[in-house]
Amino acid sequence: MNCSKCNSPLGAGQFCANCGLKHEYIKKACNTADYHYNLGLSKAQIRDLNGAKEELLQALFYNKYHIDARNLLGLVYFETGEVVEALNQWVISINYDEANNPAQRYLNEVQKDNCLEVTKQVVKKYNLALQYAQQGSEDLAMIQVKKVLTMAPNFINAHLLLALLDMHGGRNEEAKESLEKVLKIDCFHPLAVRYYQEITQETPSITGSYSQSLEDAPEEKRVKMPDLSRYVEPAKGNSNMLISLVIGIVIGVVAMWVLIMPNQKFNVSSDYKALQVEYKDTVAAKDATISQLEEDKASLEKENKTLSDRLEVYAGKDGEDGMYDAILTAASKYASGDTVGAAKALLNVDADRLESDTAKNMYKTLKNNTFASASNSLYSEGYSNYDHYKYQEAQTLFRDAYKLDSSNVNALYFLGRCYDRLGDTKKAQSTYEKVIKNFPNSNRASDAKKKLTAMGVTYEEPTTGEGNQTTEASE
Repeated sequence: MNCSKCNSPLGAGQFCANCGLKHEYIKKACNTADYHYNLGLSKAQIRDLNGAKEELLQALFYNKYHIDARNLLGLVYFETGEVVEALNQWVISINYDEANNPAQRYLNEVQKDNCLEVTKQVVKKYNLALQYAQQGSEDLAMIQVKKVLTMAPNFINAHLLLALLDMHGGRNEEAKESLEKVLKIDCFHPLAVRYYQEITQETPSITGSYSQSLEDAPEEKRVKMPDLSRYVEPAKGNSNMLISLVIGIVIGVVAMWVLIMPNQKFNVSSDYKALQVEYKDTVAAKDATISQLEEDKASLEKENKTLSDRLEVYAGKDGEDGMYDAILTAASKYASGDTVGAAKALLNVDADRLESDTAKNMYKTLKNNTFASASNSLYSEGYSNYDHYKYQEAQTLFRDAYKLDSSNVNALYFLGRCYDRLGDTKKAQSTYEKVIKNFPNSNRASDAKKKLTAMGVTYEEPTTGEGNQTTEASE
């Protein structure tokens, strides 16, 4: 046994040789820690995770070196979505005892499943949802908390926040569903039980499911032993009775073979044929069922893809903001005067996938008010960098400017000049040819032809095509 205070090995004396604590107190603390650990384990087994957490914390209060209690506490935290707390407990456990510690396996599993990056996104979005909720922006808070639950379905705090938002909005049925999910994860969670009672005026039945199952369990049936006292030993010398018994058995066997067996053979043959017919009918019915199930599966997969595409519009994909979030971000930046930031935010929006007319009109208005001016701003900034020989920075700005306004011939031409300056002749040639093809009547098309000639490339003149007449100061 080690000291529960300093973890030093106990000697033969009455006190710890390192910290001076009495052996009597150390043993009592360790026994108390074991008692609370056993209670926590029992509660965890019936999914009373909040109660298990309290018992395990009490166990660690009496003995902070209790490795089993600390590892189990980490598992409880992980099950309820509190991954950071779980990792903290497992790291401490390994620092106390590294040899044959299952916490090492838990940490390896978490790192292997890329759980750390997901946890980072979950914490970020959950904090943002709390901020929106505190500011009264309940719609934005709902969007963020639903993203959190998509990435971490067992995050109890996120379920409770979603339930509170639904309760505040008068959506008691949706709040009830969220609370029932919490109670399936932690069947005695006090906040979930309290919220459930407030909206239903009833105690959730799930909290009593375990105790009820114990009360209703049937008692084990006893096997009744035979009464051996009634056995009677046969009388000796009664040979006539024995002979009569043998003769009766022989006659019975002969009668069965002559009278019963032929009829039994006929019945067996008839039953066999009937079973063959029934088997064929069953196989045909099974084949029809399998065919129908395959059709239903294909239909459900198609419907699932449609719903997944719609979900990406609202909630985003791989932790990114959805299209509606991008429109809100663009509107916020436009209102603050950041035209370029608003235009870049709108690049993440596919207008054809927007379902709301309001969102479509807002996107169209913001695009008309930002794309052209933002393209000119980015072009001007890029030309300034180009003029100061900062070709790498200018290249990015010219590319974004052309992406915002495909009629900005100057941005496209100078993008080709940046490729040329940086030695990427393949992209430079492709960009010059694009200038000539898309803007054949512009001054920049003539400039692009000269650059191609200087590069030793011959460009065939297109037979048709119109372009924009755009000029810019020569480089």
